[in-house]
Amino acid sequence: MIILAIASVALIIMVVGGVWMLSPSDGVTGGGSGHGGSGDEETSSFPIGTALFIFGGLFFIILLFAGILLRSRKATPAPQPVAAPQPAPSAEVGTSQMPGEMAQKLAIKLLSGDERKMFRRIVDGGGEVLQRDLVAEGTFSKAKVTRLLDKLERKDLVVRSRYGSTNKIRISESLGK
Repeated sequence: MIILAIASVALIIMVVGGVWMLSPSDGVTGGGSGHGGSGDEETSSFPIGTALFIFGGLFFIILLFAGILLRSRKATPAPQPVAAPQPAPSAEVGTSQMPGEMAQKLAIKLLSGDERKMFRRIVDGGGEVLQRDLVAEGTFSKAKVTRLLDKLERKDLVVRSRYGSTNKIRISESLGK
């Protein structure tokens, strides 16, 4: 939005420079030299009009490319969820870690920043928490909790279901419990 406003100013500068460049010299726009049409007016106004026109045009083009670059960065698709590799069947029956626990630990390692904190909180809550409890902790705002859960849900790490006036958040079945 800001780029659009600045680009509009650049276009106005370009138009003013073009009009100034093309306007006939009448002795008023000549910079007040007082020669009354000796030709100095046109040479003094021509460079100013040309400079405004060129400056406005270049500024507009730069802003146009900046806007295109910003839009293309916003339009980049969200990263796709990474499927956790399935561990090979073990000959030992009494292993200390279940496959679901290993998948959860791997997911925690692959997440970054706030997503990791949120997912770890859900895992620490036994794999099932209420959304209002996540907000009540005060670590994140209500909107931030919603955005983080949206991201985790898109990555197929958690599942949300209505639970009264809030949501129940569970670890996805694909990760096991």
